[in-house]
Amino acid sequence: MRKIRPALLKYQRSWVYDRSRIKLCEKSRRIGITWATAGEAVVVAGTRDKDGGMDVWYMVNNEDDAREFIADCTDWAEVFGASCSEMQTTLIPDDDAGKRYILAFKIEFASGFRIHALSSNPRRLRGKQGYAILDEGAHHDNLEAFMKASLAFIMLGGRVAIISTHDDVDNPFNQLIIEEHKRRKEGRGERISLHRCTLDDALADGFYEEIVCRRNRSAVKTPEARKAWRDRVVDDYGVNADEELFANPNSDGAKILWTPEVIESNRWKGKIPQMHRIIVSVDPSGSDEKEGDPCGIVAMGITGDNHIYVTHDRTTDAGPAVWAADSVSLYHEINADGMVAEKNFGGKMVRDLIALTERGESVEYMDVVAKTTKYKRAVPVAAMFRKNRIHLCGHFPELEAEMTTWREGLPSPNRLDALVHGCTELLWPNDENAGRNDIFFM
Repeated sequence: MRKIRPALLKYQRSWVYDRSRIKLCEKSRRIGITWATAGEAVVVAGTRDKDGGMDVWYMVNNEDDAREFIADCTDWAEVFGASCSEMQTTLIPDDDAGKRYILAFKIEFASGFRIHALSSNPRRLRGKQGYAILDEGAHHDNLEAFMKASLAFIMLGGRVAIISTHDDVDNPFNQLIIEEHKRRKEGRGERISLHRCTLDDALADGFYEEIVCRRNRSAVKTPEARKAWRDRVVDDYGVNADEELFANPNSDGAKILWTPEVIESNRWKGKIPQMHRIIVSVDPSGSDEKEGDPCGIVAMGITGDNHIYVTHDRTTDAGPAVWAADSVSLYHEINADGMVAEKNFGGKMVRDLIALTERGESVEYMDVVAKTTKYKRAVPVAAMFRKNRIHLCGHFPELEAEMTTWREGLPSPNRLDALVHGCTELLWPNDENAGRNDIFFM
């Protein structure tokens, strides 16, 4: 795909160069993922059989979008210098008896392969082979049927791609993502390659400068103009912006609470102020094996003006003996005043592990009692980030990844849980209401 590189932004390249058997992209509207996929489709269909070429089957909810995809493919073919036919229309049987038909569009390449675009009906994939692409999968009438029908594609070397914005938390598209995260968490391996691209992700990769400004000649390439354009778009989408632009399915407890912009605006790059209380927060691993679920170990402190500074992330996926020792080691390294861990999970076991560790007997240990869901406990902590009261001292890629991608329903975020436990203890010590989601929204 050498020729496609200059035309695509980083997030588009990441998507089209992914050759996984099944890949999925949850995305913002209008950021060019489908357009980039049209270029990928031309490369796939325009390649000879011996070099890995195959037919492409593109499915979408309506006839107009199917036609537009073929038009984009024709444009890409011209860019690549690939020889293809003009767009043709054809009828494909829509029932086994051959009494109903759906309109489809296709172009054919010198390689002998075709790109077909049709309004979606998963039954029509049966008996077909190649690369199956389902666009706006969350808005598909029967995503489960599509997945079942597409299994035959990957059995014989084909591939499957699913692209969509979200449509509520209970939608099968979102449930497919949740199940994939759960599968990985349980150690069952990766089945689907997951991609996520929000409007902010696209902007960070040059979407405004390379696409918006190219289409709008009056647009100015400055950070201020980019921010103003973003704010207008978000305002236009109103209450739907979270789902339509930031890949957060609508539903209470489903939204992602942190954005990269909020984290970056609170990042502390100077000398850390004098802190009057420092703690190590531990989110215990759920495994008693030598290696299992990661154990979140995060250190932070609070200043006299009630600002929190997060200083260390020592999260480990080693067994209990190791994470207990690592927690105690960090405690003494930073001269902490206390260590907190969730009592609901592991309770006395965690306390005993710490006490039995070398120098663990001198640790001031405190239990955290979780009375609500992980999401509700995180809401007031996220609110304090937005109030510029909590700061990350440096960069913590794994922790920040959890903060900007986790939502309720996904597997437990160990680093994020530890962060929330610690911030809750520092901001609201001994407060029975700590962790409620209405503290800042009454």
